[in-house]
Amino acid sequence: MAFVFLFLLPCALSNEEISWQNDNFDATEMKPRHLKEAPPPDLSKFKGVRITTDQSIVTLGKQEDIKLFRDKSGVLQIVAPKGVNFVSPAVKTGGKPIGSGGNGGDKGVDKAVSAELAAIRKLLDDVGISSNVERVGSLVCKKGWKGDRCEAACTNAGAHEFYSSVGCATTKCKAALKIGFRYTARTQHSLKKPSIDAGCKQVVCTNKNSRQVYIAGTTKLGGDKCNTKTCSTTTYISQNKCVPCPAGHKCDGTASKPKKIVIKDITPGDVNTICKTFGATKMTSSLFKNGKLLGFELVRRVAKGTKWHPQNDDLRGTAKYGTPPTNPTSGPTGTSQWNYGKVQYFMFSTGDYSEWMIIKRSMIDSKFGGPKGQQVLCSCDYNTPKTYNQYYRSSPEDPWMSYQHHGTSSMMYGENGYNGHSENVLKNGMNVWIYPPQ
Repeated sequence: MAFVFLFLLPCALSNEEISWQNDNFDATEMKPRHLKEAPPPDLSKFKGVRITTDQSIVTLGKQEDIKLFRDKSGVLQIVAPKGVNFVSPAVKTGGKPIGSGGNGGDKGVDKAVSAELAAIRKLLDDVGISSNVERVGSLVCKKGWKGDRCEAACTNAGAHEFYSSVGCATTKCKAALKIGFRYTARTQHSLKKPSIDAGCKQVVCTNKNSRQVYIAGTTKLGGDKCNTKTCSTTTYISQNKCVPCPAGHKCDGTASKPKKIVIKDITPGDVNTICKTFGATKMTSSLFKNGKLLGFELVRRVAKGTKWHPQNDDLRGTAKYGTPPTNPTSGPTGTSQWNYGKVQYFMFSTGDYSEWMIIKRSMIDSKFGGPKGQQVLCSCDYNTPKTYNQYYRSSPEDPWMSYQHHGTSSMMYGENGYNGHSENVLKNGMNVWIYPPQ
């Protein structure tokens, strides 16, 4: 049988194609590729095996898995499930080597193969590999790709970055992030969707509330929320800024326009109405009339400087220095005397009226040490009672009174010429007021 196969094979190669099919193929569906016909060889004087029937076949193997047969159109078909190996220096069709482009070759196949080879040569040329290269070392992927075949998508770039050179290398966005903006989330690329998101696209943030403004940055690098700052109720929001409330106006820390305070119908010394109307705002010099501020009498003053009231009488009204004050804005240091037992409320204010507070006299009826929480009825920071740490010890500079926890920025009263905690004394001095007047 081997002799038959070797005898018939040259005939098959002389003018028809070689086909590989599985055992379940339908020979009637075989459509051979018709090549340019070559003159048939003269075999009249040859001796060998001749099967003189159209439906002829030769099989090889115990299971007859290899088959050579003539189909109904006269084409030789070869079935070899594990392939065909030509042990020959050359395989020809029509007298020409397969793929040579000769008269016997399939020119369409030749052109396709040539095009593929040209594409491969161009690819090698694009990546800098010439025909002199024997082997290639490490693989360098295009930007955004990784893996031994550069088919795995990089995923490490954040919204604030872009793939910058090769592989998964990243660079931070070059354009500065605008205040109130964040970087939009990246769209992840893949083999099915290979387009790489350039990143760095900025979109408007929407996470602030009505009392907040945006400040620089986001809650985390490349995060989806902008950093915010909450405006106090002594300010209003304008152009994304917390703007101080104008004197004589009331603000609520939002973008609502400041409302002018109407002073009518305020009973002098009505602390509840005063707190409700002026709490969390600055007062103005226009409220000072006939030596009184909303019914409170001016009784003590220290002029602008770095030292507090010069003597120590624990606010009992017994000290004597200077002259009784009449000008709370720019007057000299001086004090009046008063009957402590008749005082119901103390008010303390800076000379420019920007900071103030009201307390009940009973808060300092006796020394309580400190720091200890004590109630402040209202202040330039709030319009309802709050409790903050105060000091009233045997120290000559006490009592220390402040509208927040004991500290320099909110300090409103100190004695004995103490040189410190005096930030507010620089605001046109400090004033002491009592109600009811005496």
